[in-house]
Amino acid sequence: MSKAGKITAAISGAFLLLIVVAIILIATFDWNRLKPT
Repeated sequence: MSKAGKITAAISGAFLLLIVVAIILIATFDWNRLKPT
């Protein structure tokens, strides 16, 4: 694997990881805390 290929794989892997973490945070976030009661 070339250096450019490794860098591309690392960036896309980190990007996917960020998306997954964001989805988990949004899915598990307590939205009721945002609503004024």
